[in-house]
Amino acid sequence: MVQDSACPTVGVLALQGGFSEHLEILDALQLPIKTLLVRTPEQLALCTALILPGGESTTISLLAQKSGLLQPLRDLVTRARNGESGVSVWGTCAGMILLGEEVLGKKEGYEGLGGVGIRVVRNQWGRQTESFSHSLSIPVLSSPSTPFPAVFIRAPVVHTLIAPSKPSSTSAPTLEVLARVPRSILPTPSHAALATGGSELGPDADVVMLRQGGVVVSSFHPELTGDWRVHEWWVKEMILGDGGRGESA
Repeated sequence: MVQDSACPTVGVLALQGGFSEHLEILDALQLPIKTLLVRTPEQLALCTALILPGGESTTISLLAQKSGLLQPLRDLVTRARNGESGVSVWGTCAGMILLGEEVLGKKEGYEGLGGVGIRVVRNQWGRQTESFSHSLSIPVLSSPSTPFPAVFIRAPVVHTLIAPSKPSSTSAPTLEVLARVPRSILPTPSHAALATGGSELGPDADVVMLRQGGVVVSSFHPELTGDWRVHEWWVKEMILGDGGRGESA
C-alpha cells in the first residue's frame, strides 16, 4: 500500500465474506493507491473505488442496512456507473448479485445496490461441493493470450442482459461483456431450476464478467488464484486510467 496522500483510496467492503484476500492482492500490486477495509459510512467516504467481495449476498445486504452503508453504497455505485473519473465499484460473486438491477431467487430482507443492467440468479451453479475452476479468455488483461484460472463457488448466473447494446445520450452506459464461458459447461436447465426454485438458464447465462460505466462484475473469484491480472486491470483501467495493460503481476 502506498501512503502518498495524493493517491486514490481503494476500499474493500469488509462486512462479511472473502475481503482479506482482495486487500492482500491490492497491496501486493504495489500500484499508486491506498487501501482500506470498509465497515462504516465514514470509511466509505474516503474511497473513490470499492470491491464488493464474495460471501452471502443477503447477509452483506442486511449488514449494510444495519450499519448505515446501504444508501452511501448506492450513491458510490451511481457515481461509478455515470462514469465519474477514477470512481469504480467491482463486485465478485455475491458482489455481482448486489450490483444486479434485477435478482431472481433473492431472500426476504434483501436490498440490492443496482448499478449493472443484468437480471442475475443467485447460486445457480449449485452447491459449494459443485464448485469448479475454468480457464477464461479475458482480452482486456495483460498477457491476454494466457488464460485466466477462474474459480466459481456457488456462483451467480447472469440470466439476461437488460442494458442497452449501443450508447445514446438518453440511456444508461453501454454494457460491455468482458468474459464468457462455453455454454457446454453451464449447469443443465433442470439443475439450474432446482438450485433457484424455478429459474431456468437465461439467454445470457454464459456471461461471467462485464462492465457498465465504472461498474464491473464477475461471477468468479479472482482473489482465489495466484494470478493478479484482473485486479491489476481493474486498478489500472478503472481507477488510474492508463489502459490496464501494464506488466502482469
